[in-house]
Amino acid sequence: MSLHTTLVYSARIAEAINTPWSIVTDVPNPMHSLRSLLVLALSAWSVTAAPKVQLPGTTVVGVDVPVHKQEFFAGIPYAEPPTGSRRLKTLTPIKTPPGPEFQATKYGPLCIQNTAAMGGYSPALSEDCLTLNIVRPAGTTSGSKLPVLVFFHGGGFEMFGSDGLLFNGTALVNQSVQRGTPIVYVTFNYRIGPLGFPQGDVARNAGALNLGLKDQLVVLEWIQRNIDAFGGDKTKVTAWGHSAGAISIAIHQLKPTFSKLARAAILESGGAATNYLGPGLDSEFELTRAHDWDNFVAAIPACASTAGTPEAIVCLQGMNDANVYLSAAGAAYAQSALKISWKPTVDGDVLPDLPSKVLASGKFAKIPFISGNNLDEGTHYADATANYTTATIAERLNLMLSGVGAGTAAQNDEAIKKLIQLYPDNPALGSPFGTGNETFGLSPGFKRYAAMQGDIMFQSQNKHFREVSVNAGVPVYAYKFADPQNTAQNGVAHGSELGYTFGQLSAPFKYTSVPKNPEAGIALSADIIDYFLSFTTSLNPNDGKGIKTKPKWGKYSSSDKVLLHLEGGKTKMVPDTDRAAAIAYINANPIVFGH
Repeated sequence: MSLHTTLVYSARIAEAINTPWSIVTDVPNPMHSLRSLLVLALSAWSVTAAPKVQLPGTTVVGVDVPVHKQEFFAGIPYAEPPTGSRRLKTLTPIKTPPGPEFQATKYGPLCIQNTAAMGGYSPALSEDCLTLNIVRPAGTTSGSKLPVLVFFHGGGFEMFGSDGLLFNGTALVNQSVQRGTPIVYVTFNYRIGPLGFPQGDVARNAGALNLGLKDQLVVLEWIQRNIDAFGGDKTKVTAWGHSAGAISIAIHQLKPTFSKLARAAILESGGAATNYLGPGLDSEFELTRAHDWDNFVAAIPACASTAGTPEAIVCLQGMNDANVYLSAAGAAYAQSALKISWKPTVDGDVLPDLPSKVLASGKFAKIPFISGNNLDEGTHYADATANYTTATIAERLNLMLSGVGAGTAAQNDEAIKKLIQLYPDNPALGSPFGTGNETFGLSPGFKRYAAMQGDIMFQSQNKHFREVSVNAGVPVYAYKFADPQNTAQNGVAHGSELGYTFGQLSAPFKYTSVPKNPEAGIALSADIIDYFLSFTTSLNPNDGKGIKTKPKWGKYSSSDKVLLHLEGGKTKMVPDTDRAAAIAYINANPIVFGH
């Protein structure tokens, strides 16, 4: 059985939609080793008649997966390799894969990155990584015109990719067929780290800012040109992302032309107004990141003398040893003050201005979207070893605001005082929320600071985007993921929902938690996938198909700001009032908070 369909939706889905379920396994054991999981995945790929798709000048040969009645095409290049003279440049879609026949039978390597934080997983890496993967129901033809769901991976713009360990769409395509709304599913790699997000004047003058974001647009352009041949409908594309992937999509939504590439979006734990962006070229934050870029160049012996000069780009284009780039990125990270060097940057183009300013202008893509966060987004972003006194919290907030914001020193001081008031020194009010006075052996102030981090980094900007959008007449559906996890001090942390949205509740990465109640978690997972599929195919999460027992998901509106509270056995609509005063204050001061 494939890695991503070892799930027990059989009884839940078969009972709900009266569809026979012939692929039944037992509950996935979260203690399976990565190796055994991958063996399970590969064992399902017994090739019979290989599916073929005709593109101009070439035939793309995929893999038939009869056990799931699906067809799989992997490692398809969507742009020329970003190597040599193309390194650190904006690319365009390639018209067709090379050769008269292209074997799209295995995932391509991930883009260059540090894999140390991947929980023991060591994927193949290469600069030649700009590939995409497609999963479709068996029997799909060029005339099928199925809706297309495109996943943008997260990882802080520094990690992960689309090799299928976690982001495989088998479960989603399976469920789409069962509910009678089949889809085509697409994943892809984009450049990350210093090769995807160079910083500073040198990169700006070379047109090399936000290359990873530009890669994402190239993928969507490729889909517009080619997805019909794979049975998709280029007019029915939904862009779906998690964390950095959701941030990316929300950034693209800041330009009205994005509506030509996607008709809808699903944003999991990420919005455009992230404080990672920085307020502009002359801010301390941007200058710090430019210094990190110079340190990256300086850590490459052959290019060290060009750091800070225009010659750096040309020198880097002449270096073809991926290991050199990887070690240089590590050296630059070690010297970095803020540790968030390789992120999107306001460039006047892909990211035209601070999101709060763009949204205020009303000039953004007004496409329907789903937007939500996890209950405890901030726990992963608070140091569990620190002693969080009020003074320590004030120091950390000052470091953050002086870096990512554009407020004056006086404005920052005022904001810090206000936040200290709005987030009382009371563990019962902190994150993980709903855990009373329990401090899990950590500093009593940990929960206080984690609550601040979650709201500043995630909750506030998502709420602002929702509010501005519904005021502009955009259909919006919002959620709060709150299913209890087995990691007490982290609560329902950032990334906890991923196993649910992909129907994979084992934990291949350390970021993916496991539900306290596996049976309820599996049922909730089926519901979430059903909502997302309904939205992908109809722009409404309540199409009346699929699982009949799940609650109706109400629209978010200016007069009825409501969220779908997602929790096993307790899913319901709730008001969007969590820490309302604090989040309203943050959103009322976007320049101070770098939004």
